[in-house]
Amino acid sequence: MNQLTLQWAITFQWSETGNLRTQQISKQQVKSNNHNGLIIIGRDPNPKVCDLVLNDRSVSSQHVKIYFQEQQQKFFIQSLSPQNISNIDGKNLDLGKELPLQNNSNIVLGTQSLKVIDIQIYQLESTAYSGIAHSNTNSSQVGQNSNLHQVNSVPNLRQVSPSQNSGQAIPFSSIINPNQTNSSTNINRKKEHTWQDKTIIAAIVAATATILATGVTALVTYYTNQQTQETEEKKAELENNTEIQKSNIETLTKKQEKAEDRFYAHKAEILKLQRENKGNYEQLVIKNNCDKIIKIAINYNALNDVEQTQGWLIIPSNDKTSIPHNITKFESIFLHAISNDNNYQWQGGSYREKYTPISGHFNYIADDITLFYPDKEQRELSKFYEVKYDKDNSITTKTFTCNGESLKLN
Repeated sequence: MNQLTLQWAITFQWSETGNLRTQQISKQQVKSNNHNGLIIIGRDPNPKVCDLVLNDRSVSSQHVKIYFQEQQQKFFIQSLSPQNISNIDGKNLDLGKELPLQNNSNIVLGTQSLKVIDIQIYQLESTAYSGIAHSNTNSSQVGQNSNLHQVNSVPNLRQVSPSQNSGQAIPFSSIINPNQTNSSTNINRKKEHTWQDKTIIAAIVAATATILATGVTALVTYYTNQQTQETEEKKAELENNTEIQKSNIETLTKKQEKAEDRFYAHKAEILKLQRENKGNYEQLVIKNNCDKIIKIAINYNALNDVEQTQGWLIIPSNDKTSIPHNITKFESIFLHAISNDNNYQWQGGSYREKYTPISGHFNYIADDITLFYPDKEQRELSKFYEVKYDKDNSITTKTFTCNGESLKLN
């Protein structure tokens, strides 16, 4: 009797540079990944390090791990570093804590969000069957000489015999024109005039054809030269434009690389400052009392006084989220908030204007986003309104409410 083995597969979906991506990971795949059956999600592109790669700078090289608990037949997720920002279905995932995953679970790692769109758990019967179907090599062949018939075509010839009533030969001239006269002079003159007329006509035709051919050749040569010249000019223009575009792309790529180096240097400096200054930081908790999902982006002066902008943080309806408490030493941050259906947008008092991409998550310093979204149609200028911390409390709590067509923050 064959033994039954428990199998599973989990499918994730996320947005990357405006494109929707999907990846399924099964038990068979993680058997040989040297992770003891764990699913590792992070930014490291090495397939031996991460099973699912997220190309977002806010995601660490190894951000979270997911494992399947066979007794409960459930998936669980755990954080791999205390510095990693993770949120599962609106709940913060701290180091040492694990949260369950199910169909439609929303996972936010840094500012990158992804969703569990399918979970399959099933039993598979072990068998020695290879699973390879062999095709039948016996096939009928059609003989080369079947149904072939040779057809011999015999022309129908009509035979003409000499007249039986006359023993004399019929003159050839009589066959051509039996009514002609016997005058040789008239025949010769007629032949002479006919020959002269045909020669004149032929000469005229030949001369006309020569003139036309010469004219046509000249026209063809002219237009060919014109087209060749135009083609060469267009080719030169295209090559010039191509070189300009290539140069622009190379310049932009170098600027993007420098911007990435600046960001990683900034991130390393922030981590160093957080380790050195383990003092009390202000913490901001935001609640959502609306019946809609709210997404927020934040702008602030980081611990090294460099302006940083990132988003999106997702707050489900009737839930809350915490802004990382050790991101700034200042008394306020700036917030851009909008409902998931874009019908509600919060407007406060003083504000800063910063760029946000039309789609996808983001995390940048200064104004470097313009390098990664050079096309103006890919980004928009958004207003970030100031939110001040409560000086009398270490934790400041703000609540979003929906009132008519507006979004209020109290």
